[in-house]
Amino acid sequence: MIRRAKSQHDDAAFILQELLRFVVDGIDGDRL
Repeated sequence: MIRRAKSQHDDAAFILQELLRFVVDGIDGDRL
């Protein structure tokens, strides 16, 4: 059960990281 919760936490962190990268790429694209 702990491993499953940790896995979900890692997935959430990964999704947030990908989303942040997408937003940064979008801002850079608009700026350039």
